[in-house]
Amino acid sequence: MAEAKINPSRDKLLRLLFEGREEWNTFVKEHPNFDVDFSNVNFPKEFSKFRNQPMNDELSFAGYEFPNGDVSFANSKFSTRVCDFKNMTFGAGLVDFTNVEFSFKAQNPIDKALDFSGVKFGKGNKLFAGAVFYAGEVNFENTNFDIGEVDFSKCKFPGQSVSFKHAVFGEGDVNFSECEFSNEKSKKLFPKLSPESGGK
Repeated sequence: MAEAKINPSRDKLLRLLFEGREEWNTFVKEHPNFDVDFSNVNFPKEFSKFRNQPMNDELSFAGYEFPNGDVSFANSKFSTRVCDFKNMTFGAGLVDFTNVEFSFKAQNPIDKALDFSGVKFGKGNKLFAGAVFYAGEVNFENTNFDIGEVDFSKCKFPGQSVSFKHAVFGEGDVNFSECEFSNEKSKKLFPKLSPESGGK
């Protein structure tokens, strides 16, 4: 018999996320079917309600396992020097990073690092449309996008390095149209994706 779907509150899930990977993953193993709505959240500022001192400048969700429902970070902001999603696992639902902003625009992106390497997505659609990857290094190496739509359209990559080396894209539309790359090497790797080319 399938595990019944639950509806935990947003604050409960944010607290579990803040408490760490072990606590979060244990909860997901016990309750594998629920939706996660972290849209319009400012990380790590949102965690300040759970602690008295400021968060440091590194934010890690490495190794976190997400449930089989829909997961949304849409319109959220990740404002740390290093942001680590390495080896995360998502379930079978939609994963939405639409219009997410990674790092402060006011700071130099060369000092930033964003790591999605080794992430395993499920069979739902993966949406990154309009996201701003304001980091010196953006790493999607060895990421498995599985089947389903993958949408990076209109994303901005103003940093020095963008890598999708050995990333796996399964059956489904993959869209990098109208992306903006500041780095010349990235422009050469994605020659048809810049707005001026009109490519898709």
